[in-house]
Amino acid sequence: MKHILYSVSLAAMVLAGCGGMDETYKEFRGDGPIVYLGKYPSEAIQVLPGKRRLKMIFPPLTDIRVAKGELTWWASGANHTQTFDIAPKETTEVIIDEHVAEGSYVFALKLYDATGKYSSLATTLNGVTYGNTYEELLKNNNRTLVSALRGGTRIMTIIFFPTDVPPLVATRVAWKENNTTWRDTLIYPYSRDGTVFSPDTLKISNFCSDSLAYSAIFKPESTFIDEFVVGPKYEKESDHKDGFENPADWTSK
Repeated sequence: MKHILYSVSLAAMVLAGCGGMDETYKEFRGDGPIVYLGKYPSEAIQVLPGKRRLKMIFPPLTDIRVAKGELTWWASGANHTQTFDIAPKETTEVIIDEHVAEGSYVFALKLYDATGKYSSLATTLNGVTYGNTYEELLKNNNRTLVSALRGGTRIMTIIFFPTDVPPLVATRVAWKENNTTWRDTLIYPYSRDGTVFSPDTLKISNFCSDSLAYSAIFKPESTFIDEFVVGPKYEKESDHKDGFENPADWTSK
């Protein structure tokens, strides 16, 4: 008899507990079921690093109820939020350029309908930005000129010492066209036998200039949306000699 009474009492307690739990959640979900919007899989979102900024690329969504997104992250001792509009059937690109000084960040992304009543579960995203600390590491990494000699064919041959690639992604070389207007060209690393090399030689046809300038362009990651430029360093015709220690004579006809 005692066992029967104990079982009845336990059942009553369980039912009472279930009722109480239901009442607790009813406050949040109303009288209907809890409804969530669709969300992005974290692996479907591109988070691209930049110079004290980030770029996020969101693919199209199948849930046409989604109208807005909200990113939240912690930086400088406080939570920060950025909202943006979403067209579900289109790719959405968002730039985050405030409260993302150089460093690593964790973002929580939630999606909302137009009324703000319904939302998705949160998606966690990781991102990184680069700034003064990384730039300081590059300050002495401009290209080093070996020679700049102009032959009798009016072809200027510029040779640099090799450098590491990556992070070098290009070299910009500029010269004065007829000693009046600057023009420039970019030379890029090249691959040979599966190894990537820096571009060390540039030939410029019909060269007629008494000045050169060159800069090294770096990206810490291949997906970096900006660039770090070291330079330019300027060279004058009068500072250089040919192989016989005569003036390089860049501008002769």
